[in-house]
Amino acid sequence: MKLTSFKYFPYELSFRNQFKTSTDIFKRRKVFFIELRDENGNSFWGEAAPLPQFNSESYDEVENELKNFSGVKVFNCSHSLIELFVYVSSLTLLPSVRFAFEQVFMNCLLNHNINSSIDLPASKEINVNALMGLSDFESSKRRIRQLISLGYNVIKLKTRDEDFHQLYELLAWVVGELNAKLKFRIDPNGSWNMKNTLLRSKKLEYFPVEYIEQPVKDINDLIKLSYESPIPLATDESLRTLTDAEHLIADSNIKFFVIKPMLFGGVKNIFKLIDLADGKNVSIITSSSLESNIGKRHLVLSSSLVNNNLAQGLGTSEMFSNQPAGDAFPVYNGMIDYSLNNYLSPFKLSLK
Repeated sequence: MKLTSFKYFPYELSFRNQFKTSTDIFKRRKVFFIELRDENGNSFWGEAAPLPQFNSESYDEVENELKNFSGVKVFNCSHSLIELFVYVSSLTLLPSVRFAFEQVFMNCLLNHNINSSIDLPASKEINVNALMGLSDFESSKRRIRQLISLGYNVIKLKTRDEDFHQLYELLAWVVGELNAKLKFRIDPNGSWNMKNTLLRSKKLEYFPVEYIEQPVKDINDLIKLSYESPIPLATDESLRTLTDAEHLIADSNIKFFVIKPMLFGGVKNIFKLIDLADGKNVSIITSSSLESNIGKRHLVLSSSLVNNNLAQGLGTSEMFSNQPAGDAFPVYNGMIDYSLNNYLSPFKLSLK
């Protein structure tokens, strides 16, 4: 089997509702799709979805790297798939570009029954956390009730520094009035400081908070807080490489590593991270980079490798109004029913 062509396509995803972080409000987000075709006309797709606000990749850098691949002779020649896979794996690529090419090549390899040297689960039930931002109190209560009715039992709350009083009231309402076994993950996106993180973690200690994710931006502050906070802490933005993981395992008491496979470089690095964390009292949680349903397939595959039953951050498909493809892994009752067959099913795309 030979590969004959390579193309990339910029695409703009539209949020159904404005997406708020601790510092910004987004109506749209830009991603890139890549397509490889084989000699029989079959197409294989991948997605690069950089998050310039959260890591060092810019949209221009990603597009320039993809443009460079457009002109590389190897993609227009009749090299074998294995040769191309080895070639791309040997290159120094931006993490989201590596994720996209890894997705394409693994899809090619597995569809053509070529050994990819990676042991993948055939099927798995994956727990999923819901994602919501704080709005006014009544709207937040309605949203929590709605998420409970949809089967979620873990909710990730995106919050800002100035929202803490509202956050506290909402959690107090859940504990006092709802007869539901809910857990919450609090994500301030680095908007808190050391002093109020410690004070707030003590105030929230008796609420059902599984962890507080990246409360402060500075990694050294986060490490210090990990020994003082009564609520476990998780790292997100501070963990981008395997070297970062080694440092945090050795020098911190952080209990949860929240990994965005898109920004971490894909499945191969997830395998290495699992080996690093094995026996170290660290739980790995995979999380969306707000990719489309194309990249979500490889995200879910990455999540299937994690050896725990904790909820993973995969419930973002409904956030966009113009998905380019159907969802191979929809969430039902707070779960995704992963199977390798669904991962390999053909895409039906509408790139308008």
